[in-house]
Amino acid sequence: MKKINQKAFTLIELLVVIAIIAILVTIVIVAINPVRLINDSRDSKMRSDMQQIKASMQLYYNDCKFYPTSAQFATISGTSWGDLDAANNTCDLNNNYMRQVPKQNASTNFLYSTTSGCTNTGGANCINYVVGANLNNPPTGADTDTTTKCSASATSTTANAGNSKVCND
Repeated sequence: MKKINQKAFTLIELLVVIAIIAILVTIVIVAINPVRLINDSRDSKMRSDMQQIKASMQLYYNDCKFYPTSAQFATISGTSWGDLDAANNTCDLNNNYMRQVPKQNASTNFLYSTTSGCTNTGGANCINYVVGANLNNPPTGADTDTTTKCSASATSTTANAGNSKVCND
């Protein structure tokens, strides 16, 4: 009788290899933590957006000598920011400060507040502002200094609710 040489894996050997690969993949996924990486990238984008808003606020202040009110900021979120105060006949400069004012997400504006009681229509002009955001991974280290500084200049609790902030220097 002729001996047949079988060169194949047994079912047990295949299952053991698949189990070892599954364990290694699980260890790699836990070590990488993709959810945290995604949240960190979203937070970085949010911080970048807040810095763009801060730069635009400074440009607006240089032209108008005051910052927009909270109500005005709410009307421009998600749209371009140019002829902001035409309806109030104040500081009608037709400048385009931002092509599109970002939002925290599709339905939530950044938290914005000014000195309480400020108006741009005959009352006291806004000389301070705070832009706040709720980050997915709350800040530690350097961000807490900015949060403390901006909280001291904010009189509204709206922007103080954010765990990351930018304000006028």
